[in-house]
Amino acid sequence: MAAKPQSKPGIMWGNSYYSVTAMPEKKGWLMVCPGGPPNFWGRTLGIQEVFLITPEGKLAADSPSVSRYIPKDKKNKANWLDTSLGKKGLWPWDGSAVAKAGPYNVVVWQRYQIGGSTRIALSNGDIRAGRVDGWKTLDKPGGVAVSASPADELNPELASDNEGRLLCVYEKRLEDGARQICARTIETK
Repeated sequence: MAAKPQSKPGIMWGNSYYSVTAMPEKKGWLMVCPGGPPNFWGRTLGIQEVFLITPEGKLAADSPSVSRYIPKDKKNKANWLDTSLGKKGLWPWDGSAVAKAGPYNVVVWQRYQIGGSTRIALSNGDIRAGRVDGWKTLDKPGGVAVSASPADELNPELASDNEGRLLCVYEKRLEDGARQICARTIETK
């Protein structure tokens, strides 16, 4: 066994917020990647997006480039699972997980509300889910809610039974500081 480091400008491979799964039919891997955290200048993009990585560890030629800033055309891209573009107060960012479910991959990710005195504080994290075929998303940006309560839902993990059902396990932080481990099932049929 040997490990060969790979890198591409604009992709921070060691970031713990990324998730990856094998895609044998595409001869590579699917990588889920967040954009940047909110900043005072308003230039970063709250986003969760997917890319196809080749067996050589490079971004696939037909895979879109990494989005960190608001695009000039201000349009959603085919590989975006969720975005803050045109959605005041929402910020998809942070942890994600991906698993195979039937003919598609399913991705779960965190989406926050932003605000506070700085207008960039993240709060009320929710867990969202969306289907992916190759590096293209199949659902509307924002996917569907897996868990959306007043508490912070964070750190999603995902496991598949290979029959179209998945288990999403996540952490729930309550207002009193207590933490719970919660789970929800997702069906793709």
